[in-house]
Amino acid sequence: MTKNPFQILKKPVVTEKSVDAKERARTLCVRVEQRATKVEIREAVQKVFKVKVDSVRTAILWELACLRRSQRGYPDTLQPCGSEFIREGV
Repeated sequence: MTKNPFQILKKPVVTEKSVDAKERARTLCVRVEQRATKVEIREAVQKVFKVKVDSVRTAILWELACLRRSQRGYPDTLQPCGSEFIREGV
C-alpha cells in the first residue's frame, strides 16, 4: 500500500546544525512518520521536492520526558519521532 508523500514527510527540522548541513553538505533534515521505510522516504522526497536522492540516513530520536505525578512518562503530544537525513544528488 503506497502512502501519500505528505503522510510520510511531517515537517522539516530547523536547527543550527540542520541549516549548516543543508548549506555545506546539501543535506535535508526532515521529521517523518516513524514506521516509514527508507524506500518510502526516498520516493516521497523525490516526488515532493523534485530532486534525485543519493542516500537516506535515519535516526530515531525521543523527545524530552516529563515528570507527571512522581512518575516519569511521555505525554500524548510527545512521541518518538523519526528524523531523516537526506542528501540530494547532483
